[in-house]
Amino acid sequence: MNKSPFLTMLQSVLLLCIGLCMSLPVSAQLKQVTQLKSGTYYRIKTGNHNSGQTAQQTPYLADVAGVVKTQALNTTSGDADAQLWLVKAVAGKSDYYTVQNKQTLKYLQGTNDNASQITTVDAATEVYVPKNTKTGDARTWFNIMTSASAAYSYNWRGDNTVRGWQPNDGGTTGLTGSEWGFVHDYTEAEIDEELAALGQVRPVAGDKVYRIFNYSSKFATNTLYEYNGMLGSVTDGTETDAQYWQLIDQGDGTIALQNLMTGHYVQSLNGTKDVQFQMGTQAYGFSIGMNMKVFATGYAYDIADTESGGSMLGLNCTDKPNGAIYSWTLSDGNTDLNSLWVFKPAELTDAQIATIKAKRTNYVKDDYLTDLLQYGKMRIKSRRAVDASLMPYVTDITGLTTDDTSNGTCRMRAALTDASEANRQVWIAEKTSDGGYTFRNYYTGKSTSTIPIRAKPAPSTYATIPTMPTASTTYTCLIKPIFQTKACTIKCMVMW
Repeated sequence: MNKSPFLTMLQSVLLLCIGLCMSLPVSAQLKQVTQLKSGTYYRIKTGNHNSGQTAQQTPYLADVAGVVKTQALNTTSGDADAQLWLVKAVAGKSDYYTVQNKQTLKYLQGTNDNASQITTVDAATEVYVPKNTKTGDARTWFNIMTSASAAYSYNWRGDNTVRGWQPNDGGTTGLTGSEWGFVHDYTEAEIDEELAALGQVRPVAGDKVYRIFNYSSKFATNTLYEYNGMLGSVTDGTETDAQYWQLIDQGDGTIALQNLMTGHYVQSLNGTKDVQFQMGTQAYGFSIGMNMKVFATGYAYDIADTESGGSMLGLNCTDKPNGAIYSWTLSDGNTDLNSLWVFKPAELTDAQIATIKAKRTNYVKDDYLTDLLQYGKMRIKSRRAVDASLMPYVTDITGLTTDDTSNGTCRMRAALTDASEANRQVWIAEKTSDGGYTFRNYYTGKSTSTIPIRAKPAPSTYATIPTMPTASTTYTCLIKPIFQTKACTIKCMVMW
């Protein structure tokens, strides 16, 4: 597809923005963990969300001259070490750990009152760090206490000091400030390790074959597939070769999604919202990036439509027939989770891949016809009406005659020569979700009912269609509408 220099520049800027929003270097990403792993460095973050949000401006525990305080996130090499804590499990004691500061090498200790500032100590001191399951929050939070029988946990205070307070017992709505998240700086290798544990992989353009599942709990078993030239989803376990995909590098930072069986690509909607994605022979670039808004709780990807500038819309799974995939806004981490996707290996052998790809020949004729029809307007002529007097052209006679039109307004007529009326015999083909076409009249705007059509004869007899035909170019093809009771062959002249 040819693009103007402006659109090319706009797309480059958009892709940069998407990259910054969705694909920051993974080594710089922080993720709140659900389990503590002995021998790992963590940042320890308060769960307090006070009305002024000051707690979340300075949420991270640090050792400041021997006093436990909270600070804003610091990622500067060396200085950040004051916020990093090495957590080691105490052998034989469940939920007991030593927690040592990376910079000062001092250890956390528990607290036995609600007034004293908490300080660090030189000796390796055990603290009790159980999960608090009574917060009502989906994330994983811990308490930091002297022992299992202790009355007080670490608690964030307004002056960025840390003092004791009772752990949340479920009687208080939300987080109280006594809950702490353990946050890890994940490397790419660690992410790959966790993805593998989940049966997922990182999407990479090339020869690998994927199944693409929805991330949301509602559609978690839905995987992308192609049907009747449209993009939909089927539940896991459905036997269909149309659920396998390859990612094709477009050379501009985008990736095209190609169906392994048909060879078709997901088509761009150019920023149009709430419309089902179609499949076609033209490769369109999408931006596939990890959504960092849900990184704290899982791994999921946006598949964003970036053609012609795009509008940050992506593939969205719906409960419409065939699990139709529509264009919709990307997830902000709280809403539109069905706009998020995970990639799993297809686990096909080379022989299986070759067998599935061989089925692409079954779609060559229909692909040719689709490409032909999508370019412009046509007249539809009966092949049997070889004499012009036999009224060979399909015509919309709405408002043209006083004849009885109770059985419809589509009639066969001789060629109309009046320029003001000739467009009654001009039709525009529009593909439908069930694999057929409706023909919309260029004069009246009215459409026929859906007609399944197929190309005939063999594609080798067709003229070659240029990407951008000239205005004077005319091509002909044969299409065969299939009706319930009979079939007839008609000739359509496609004109630009």
